[in-house]
Parts: sequence; C-alpha cells; structure tokens
Amino acid sequence: MKFKCKQCGITFIGKDKSHKYIYCSRDCHNKSQIGKQTRRFKKIKRKGYWFIYMPEHPNCGKQGYFAEHRLIMEKKLGRYLKSSEIVHHINHNIIDNRIENLMLFGSISEHFKKGHPEIANKLQESYKKWLSNKK
Repeated sequence: MKFKCKQCGITFIGKDKSHKYIYCSRDCHNKSQIGKQTRRFKKIKRKGYWFIYMPEHPNCGKQGYFAEHRLIMEKKLGRYLKSSEIVHHINHNIIDNRIENLMLFGSISEHFKKGHPEIANKLQESYKKWLSNKK
C-alpha cells in the first residue's frame, strides 16, 4: 500500500496492509517530535509518588513536575496548597490518588499525630526516654 509521510510529504510503500504508516522513516518521525512534549515525559514516578509535567504551576520543581496528589487536592479546594500543608493517603497506598483517599493536614506534626499515630507514638516515647536520661 502507498502512504504519504506526515513530515516530509513523500509517498512511500508500506510493508503491512493492516498497519497505517504515518512517517516514511525514523528520521522523519524524530523530526516531527522536536519541540513536542512526548507522552512518556508527562507523568513520571519518583519515590513511589506520581508526578505530572506542569512547568506553568507556581509550585513545580526545577524540572517542571508537580505531585499528582497535591494537584488533586488543590483542584478540590480551588486554591494552591501552602508548602507547609501535607496531603495524606488514607489507605497508605501512595499511588492511589482518588480524592476520597486523600486528606489534608496543616502541618507535618499534625500529619504524624493523626495520619501516622504509630510513628508519632514511637517518636514521643523516644523523646520521653531521652528526657529521662538527661535528668
């Protein structure tokens, strides 16, 4: 079958009739991708969390990515989150970013006390032990 390259306009013959060819060569495909944000870079995983490429977001990182769970909470609240605010995953599955699985805490200490009481209790016990050793 004959196809027309989407990049250079040359008519070329494709080998497989069931597949629709768009580009005549890998070079034409690569040229068509220059300046485009390809799909593989739009959403990435870092330290288990999903991040979305959003260079226009005021709180994005140096490379232009922003945490998906924070973005979902911002959309629900209708405002940007403060840097001190923590978004907690209720079921402790950090890739489950459904709004019903997210809870907002005003500070890291509040997050530990209510979201992770087992860690907060251990920290409190070790602090008490440290205080008693100091006396």
